[in-house]
Amino acid sequence: MALRFFCRKVFTRRDWCRAGILGLVAAIAGCSDHGAATSTVQDGGSGGQGGTAADSATTGNHDGGPEAGRGGEAGADLRQDPDTQAAIDSGSTSTDGRGGSDAGPGTDASTDVGRLPDSLPPGDSGSTRSDTPAGPDAGQNADTRADIGRTSDTPAAGDSGSTSSDTSGASSDAGSGADSDPCAGGTTYAASTSAKATINGYGWVLLTIGGSNKVVAFDTTMIVPDTPPASGTLFLWPGLQPLEGGANFAVLNNGVLQPVLTWGPTCAPNSPAQSYKSWWISGQYVNTNITSSSSNYAAYNGCHGGPGMNVAVNDTLDMHFALSGTDWVQTVTNRRNSQSVTYSIDMLGQAQGMAEFVIEEYSSKPTSDVIFTSSVITFASAAKSACQPSQRGTNDYFSAPRASADGLRCCIDKVILRAEGVAATSPNSH
Repeated sequence: MALRFFCRKVFTRRDWCRAGILGLVAAIAGCSDHGAATSTVQDGGSGGQGGTAADSATTGNHDGGPEAGRGGEAGADLRQDPDTQAAIDSGSTSTDGRGGSDAGPGTDASTDVGRLPDSLPPGDSGSTRSDTPAGPDAGQNADTRADIGRTSDTPAAGDSGSTSSDTSGASSDAGSGADSDPCAGGTTYAASTSAKATINGYGWVLLTIGGSNKVVAFDTTMIVPDTPPASGTLFLWPGLQPLEGGANFAVLNNGVLQPVLTWGPTCAPNSPAQSYKSWWISGQYVNTNITSSSSNYAAYNGCHGGPGMNVAVNDTLDMHFALSGTDWVQTVTNRRNSQSVTYSIDMLGQAQGMAEFVIEEYSSKPTSDVIFTSSVITFASAAKSACQPSQRGTNDYFSAPRASADGLRCCIDKVILRAEGVAATSPNSH
């Protein structure tokens, strides 16, 4: 749950008010699930680590979109209370001090908003990845549409067969070895090497869908990277965030929807006590920008999420976001054992206008490249130009994006994120 709520309201650079998951932790040390969302865990298969709410990495606010727009930076530290964590993991020193998100002119309250790739100079403890994720589980009795997830009829090689069926209408078979190319015959845009995207910070790639349009589905596949040393907290995630001015933005302000792969303590609900035993993932929602005067504050403020599961290095995780009515459903399926977890939350009609891929660090960083493949982002209405990422980190890479012929889908075959100071472990190639 990278609590990096990027308080990005407008995505102007890395001003994401990343309320980093860790950030929320401090402020929300309890990070409890508010009743509005529902979630389920499906043990699809052999040998999985069933959703052991696993490592309690404090994924609180997974960076809500990097540059979300200078919205309030209120995200506090979603990481678990240091003392508590210390008791749990003797050596875990995740200091969430990345205070101050870069949120821009918004309410700059967020303490630990996660690290904003761009704006933080190397070693800058204040990196602020957006702080806006609204509390996941907030409330509103989201229906638990259990596996609206990703239909992977034809699992890619080695795919043990994640079978979540995609009922979102987003027709994106993308991240799981779909048998057809959802963007065939469309328009190809420039890869990261063409310098078409603004370079800012490290470890993030952002797409912005402007105007009255919105994202209605997002599919991607992540390969679980090597484990870092047992200290600090690290959140890796794809996410969705609203743009200020988008439909129903004010009802929740800037929060982040994100399935977060976590290493270390986190404020995510159901997280495991042994935060460095293995990687752990769950669907989450983090919001530290919603004002206390809002009628939705109690249900959406802070760190929210569903059941989680432990995953191993090199596991292939299919991640599917689907909009169903006003509910956003996140489903993560591990191809190795077909185990899956699902989390649903009613977003009250708020439009999500940013899609991002993020490394959110809290005194911990990946030791190898973070790779996402077969990504498909589906829009409510045609938006071909939105398929060209608007920003990327200094050493990050994305293959040439392709917009479908009807402009409703954007396909990116590979995204590689690299933290500052970490050497590349894979080539920039398709």
